[in-house]
Amino acid sequence: MNKKQAIIILTLLALIVCAGVYAAKINGDNLYVNGDDTTGEKASSINTDKSTATLFEEARLTRTKANNEATATLQAIIDDKNSPVDKVTEAKAKRATLALESKCCTDIEAQLKLKGFEDAVCNINNNTVELMVKSKNIQLTDNQKKDIESVVLSVSKIKNIKLDVKQ
Repeated sequence: MNKKQAIIILTLLALIVCAGVYAAKINGDNLYVNGDDTTGEKASSINTDKSTATLFEEARLTRTKANNEATATLQAIIDDKNSPVDKVTEAKAKRATLALESKCCTDIEAQLKLKGFEDAVCNINNNTVELMVKSKNIQLTDNQKKDIESVVLSVSKIKNIKLDVKQ
């Protein structure tokens, strides 16, 4: 196993751990799949109304799952001995771009939380940053919008932002 393979394996392992942590948060740290706890009592029924916290967690899980699937597909192309050289080169470039976009998303989310937003979820698609932020007010102030734009631009160098505000 070379360094690249070790890095890929460690990255995938980290993503799996993150997915497990988010799954635990979504399930309310209930480790019982059928909803029974050790006392035999049924867990409270799941509310069909999704809270915004669950919405943000599900968005992160969906993003992580999509990134993992795309990375695995690209890695399969790279590892396939029968793949043409140009396809392997293209897959490596896409994998690098995917990793960079993923890092940008987590950096944007972290910086927005530092700016005072309760939560944020970011996705980068086709040179567009799709951002969902949780704020006490559904209408953002001009300063908040400027903060968001400056964070996105400084981290990702992308000007095109689709913003969705949740309470």
